[in-house]
Amino acid sequence: MAEVNLDREVFHLDTNQNRFPAIRAKYGPDVEIEVYQPEAYFLLASRKEGLTVEDVASEFKLETLRDYLARSVRQREEHLRAHPRKTAGK
Repeated sequence: MAEVNLDREVFHLDTNQNRFPAIRAKYGPDVEIEVYQPEAYFLLASRKEGLTVEDVASEFKLETLRDYLARSVRQREEHLRAHPRKTAGK
């Protein structure tokens, strides 16, 4: 038997890592932040009953890895549309 905490979410470090000190100052051991390098993401988990990762993410305006990647793809596509590459010989 093992206890499994399912209240977890993966976030990208970019812009989110600046909020770690404030999160730790407010919640201390009630939240767990596991950083993964060189992947540049972290796993946030709540260890306090009644406090969800969604609550913490909303309060500190954290962007999930899924949302970060979707935004990055959109920005890349917009940039490519605005600045199409010229093909050789044309």
